[in-house]
Amino acid sequence: MAALPDELRLLYVVLLGAGIYVCAYRFARRWGSGDRLQAVIDAYVLTMAVQYVAVCLPGIIGLMHWLSIGMVSIIAAGGLWFFSRADNQHLRGTSTNFAAMSLLDRAVLIACAAFLIGYVGKAVHAMAILPMMASDSLTYHAPAAVQWLQTGWLGLYEVWFYNPANTYSPLAGSVFMAWLMAPMGNDVLAKFVQAPALLFLFVAVLQLCRAIGINNKTAAVIGLATVLSRPFFSQAIVAKDDLFIAVFCIAALTGLSGRLLRDPLGPWRVGIALALFFATKYTALFSVPILFLAADAPLRAGWRWRHWSIAIACITLLAGPWFIRNIIITGNPLYPTQVSLFGVTILPGMFTMLRSDRLGMSGIWPNLTQGYFALPPIAGAPLVAYALLAGWLAAAGLFFRQVVREPIIRAILVGSFASILLYALKSPYGEMRFIYPSLALLHAACALAVQPLGKWGALVVLPLTLASIGTATAIEAHLWSFVATGGIVCAAALAAWGAVHALARTSVDLAYRAAAGAGLALILLVALLVYVNWPAYIAGCRDLAPTSWASGYDLKGETWGYIWEHVPTDATIAYANTYFTYPLYGFEHRRRVVYAPTRPDVQRLHDLPAFVSPTRGEEIFGRITEIMMRNTDTQAWLRNLEASGAQYLLIVKEDAGDPSKLASPPELELVASEPQRFQRLHENEFAVIYRVLAVPATSTSP
Repeated sequence: MAALPDELRLLYVVLLGAGIYVCAYRFARRWGSGDRLQAVIDAYVLTMAVQYVAVCLPGIIGLMHWLSIGMVSIIAAGGLWFFSRADNQHLRGTSTNFAAMSLLDRAVLIACAAFLIGYVGKAVHAMAILPMMASDSLTYHAPAAVQWLQTGWLGLYEVWFYNPANTYSPLAGSVFMAWLMAPMGNDVLAKFVQAPALLFLFVAVLQLCRAIGINNKTAAVIGLATVLSRPFFSQAIVAKDDLFIAVFCIAALTGLSGRLLRDPLGPWRVGIALALFFATKYTALFSVPILFLAADAPLRAGWRWRHWSIAIACITLLAGPWFIRNIIITGNPLYPTQVSLFGVTILPGMFTMLRSDRLGMSGIWPNLTQGYFALPPIAGAPLVAYALLAGWLAAAGLFFRQVVREPIIRAILVGSFASILLYALKSPYGEMRFIYPSLALLHAACALAVQPLGKWGALVVLPLTLASIGTATAIEAHLWSFVATGGIVCAAALAAWGAVHALARTSVDLAYRAAAGAGLALILLVALLVYVNWPAYIAGCRDLAPTSWASGYDLKGETWGYIWEHVPTDATIAYANTYFTYPLYGFEHRRRVVYAPTRPDVQRLHDLPAFVSPTRGEEIFGRITEIMMRNTDTQAWLRNLEASGAQYLLIVKEDAGDPSKLASPPELELVASEPQRFQRLHENEFAVIYRVLAVPATSTSP
């Protein structure tokens, strides 16, 4: 694939991804509830499941490669197409949970969806030339995907000098990145891996609202308010995985409603969504109360052992291997977190986590309303947060009786509160992105609060949507361009839909032909523009990355830029005292990046001794680094460095626990004790880079 032009690589990814989705949509339409919007979100979950299996299955047997990933993707997509029914006869004589769409309903839905596509599309375009910038992306999300593709194995990515939980946690987000990186040979698509998830989260929230009886117009408006609120929108341009947690959770919860549980796709829909939910990251556990409180829905729908078996098998086969691996390696499926009950250790681990100082009953409100991923203030007041709280209180007052007998409403009203409470009491980090599903449910509660108003409810929640639109981005210079682009796309979509609808009054066949022709022309125009500009775009991404990192990360970025320009792209580079590893791989991910332990008793992260006292999330970086620097042995380090094959060495002088201070990593002393073996190439206040001249194997005379 590396020999192919970048344009053909892009074409391959687009056609493969679109082909999978088309097959998944056909399967969902012919096995599902019959509702087109539900088929849209079902097809997305199935598409992500295909990508997940296409990466993990070859990775488990050591054959992860763009060819094997593509082959499994095509086979799985073909299976979805082949096993689709000729028609959905199972739906005859039945009705769905969802109200039919009137002409005005369709117009509102098209307007909201088109505005969202334009808004998000402009945001992606504005940020397209920038490299990955988020710390978690540079630390483990992207590096894990690169290591898997380099080795062919879905192995542990050792996150040294950082939270070890990121090594042992499920990493479905990195799997989705690997699916995009493998054929592209770079991250130009993977850095926006969450953007499609945001678009489908809109459909998931919309469907959840429709499933509980919210009218279509209100559901569309509240769906737009949800995804364009700052916490969700800020993730669309970040290579992380929090939006996947939200969309899979909401999709699973919607699947637990009425008719959806009884159609042939019911147990598969719930099982696959839950499997991907649990396979994404440990912090999904904060949202388990939401799903637990709706767990009686299958019983009410009359599920039998066959339905339960299908759902449980999906979860076990797709999500289970991550936890089984941990049990085999460490004896604890949730390693490195030690699990205790009444003071008795049930599952051994590296540390016991304490709640973050930023949380607790006094800190939860500031945590929800302050920070980049939080609900932003308007005119100095957290008005959006107040509106969500008021909507939840109003819905709880109106529907408190339904909480007992309606699982979905119980999950929305009680589950969201329980999830936020669990987060406030137990989370080692004060980051509200851990409770995105609850935030989505608070928006759904606002829709419930205005349900008695009928068709006028959409107008009542419209100010919340406008507030979200106006505060979605923290970069005010981009706001109006985002809004303008969304408005233009919205107007164009409504005009096109109106023209097709008017033409259909004369001839339905002619209307469909005109719509298909216009769509094809638009696709060809976009394809032509991309084809012409893609090589220049790829070159710009490659050339601008060091400058962007230097701007955002100061001396860190300067060091990474030196490596990009002066270290051969196929070299092996060892690092010490840093967890920012992704920039070291290079644009095409050809460098090998390794760590050589300085302790003779440590080869893997789980070889490190346990912390002597409980710790908070923010304290882990300093404490893990301090443990790694104990019992340094020069000969052990040199042996490890030689075994790694490192030709270059990066040593960071920053204190991991407090980046504003300098540290004294033992590798600096070890290099100073062996000056003939290392040639210093570059140094600044942040780090020093050496060429490894010779690290001969140490031997002991008999």
